[in-house]
Amino acid sequence: MKLADAFAKSLQEAAACDRHAVIEQSTSPSHAAYIWEGIQGCPWNARQAHLRWLGRNDLWFLLVYLLNRKHFIRDERTARWTFARCGEVQAGPDGHVDNWPRESFKSEIITFGKTIQDLLNDVELTFGFFSHTRPMSASFLHVIKHECEINQGMKDIYSDIWWQDPRLECLAAGVAWNNWAITFKRKGNPKEASIEAWGLTDGQPTSRRFKVIVYDDVVSRDKISPLMMENTTRELENSFLLTASDPPCYRYVGTYQEIGDTTQQVVDRGIFDLRKRGPLDEEGNPAYCSDEKFNDIRKKLSTKVFALQILLDPTKSKAESDLGFKDDWLEFYDEVPPRRMLNVYGLVDPAGDTPDSNSQFALWIIGVGADRRARVLDIVLDKYDLEECWQVIFERQQKWECLRWGYEKYGMQRDIEHYKYRMRELHYSFAILPLGGVRRSKDQRIGELVPWFKERRIILPRRLVYKAKDGREVDLVKYFREREYALWPYNPRQRDLLDALARLTDTELGVVYPRGYGAKPWEQGGYAGAISEGMGSGGWMSE
Repeated sequence: MKLADAFAKSLQEAAACDRHAVIEQSTSPSHAAYIWEGIQGCPWNARQAHLRWLGRNDLWFLLVYLLNRKHFIRDERTARWTFARCGEVQAGPDGHVDNWPRESFKSEIITFGKTIQDLLNDVELTFGFFSHTRPMSASFLHVIKHECEINQGMKDIYSDIWWQDPRLECLAAGVAWNNWAITFKRKGNPKEASIEAWGLTDGQPTSRRFKVIVYDDVVSRDKISPLMMENTTRELENSFLLTASDPPCYRYVGTYQEIGDTTQQVVDRGIFDLRKRGPLDEEGNPAYCSDEKFNDIRKKLSTKVFALQILLDPTKSKAESDLGFKDDWLEFYDEVPPRRMLNVYGLVDPAGDTPDSNSQFALWIIGVGADRRARVLDIVLDKYDLEECWQVIFERQQKWECLRWGYEKYGMQRDIEHYKYRMRELHYSFAILPLGGVRRSKDQRIGELVPWFKERRIILPRRLVYKAKDGREVDLVKYFREREYALWPYNPRQRDLLDALARLTDTELGVVYPRGYGAKPWEQGGYAGAISEGMGSGGWMSE
């Protein structure tokens, strides 16, 4: 029966009761309570019809009054939060990544409540639940399975959909009712159960196709190494092919478990529309729980966990006393000084050699002035093959006329002969110095940028738009500021730009400041660091 027809029939039956106002979707928690109280005196047939319609058309009413989620109305604040979330989920359930704080009822509303409501409206639907592992996914299925087994009210109201004794009746009907899959009463006989639980990383199905795919707990808290997160993201992408709908119907429920985890990649890449709901209301009060609970959570969680899982803001994952960079250290320029007033250097950190490397080719063009400050003139961040790397370096050399280039030598050996050959071919040579060694780790090198930024000696353009190989336009200043600068040292994956920029501090690079107009040699200019005797502007590629 179409929704409009069901609504019309419900209105007719409600009017026939002559006991209460017209049955309609609730507009507030108090309105829902009014409707619930109003239909208690109706004859059973009419009351059943009212409840059937309300369960199918009012998600909050279904959860509170039919599925007995009474904790949704334990206080006014919780009721207001859950009512608003139910309303927006019901209005737009698909194609979103629902990024809400921990303990804010997102799984209960979406994975539990909305799945049940959809099956009440169309029992022929098939749902695939996907978590990091299959046991994690089965825990969400178990809540629905248990509800179907014990909720006698739902069995009576929806007797055409819910089994009275699902264990025995499903066994007799030859359909699944177990820890991994459950089947409601339906006419069709697809190979998929009504709801099936699967894991992303421990054996996805290959022969299953689901009309709705629900992702919940995609990232496991104990599986957040860079390699594990990369694997989780890859398996998530593989699971997109398990849809049976056109257009596909996906629902993604999650908070951040680690900086740069799969959930953050889903958000950053725009795979689904972000529906982010922070923990505070417009007045700055906790929106979904009491002040006491919120303050207790804040006190017990680390700064990082609180920022990721409650504030939903990875950039706030450092306390003031933590090692890292501060936003107010950043300086910006609106107009770059003339090229003749700067000594310009190029810095390169090539991508890793292995095909599955997650690193990217990172390049900076830095101009240092007589004021002993370094101005960022250009930035590149992309995935390049060897010839593309050369083209980018060559083009920037022609444009900026760099005195020399500092090149991360760990990834350098594959490049040497090719670059030499291209220079000889073009009769255009310039100095590229190998930088590296075993004296400092990557984080130690990056840490040496702290005084540079703290003393505001690195100045960025306000905006620098780069067109990537895939056609995307990226503001690399914004990217650097939000994804690397603000998150170091907690971001284990995205620090390619920082690592390349840190080569500015290498004494082997031999950075020299120009002298200001009219200045004496001992008053301005000089080296950026302690340069060994004999270090000039030459390099192995200038021979």
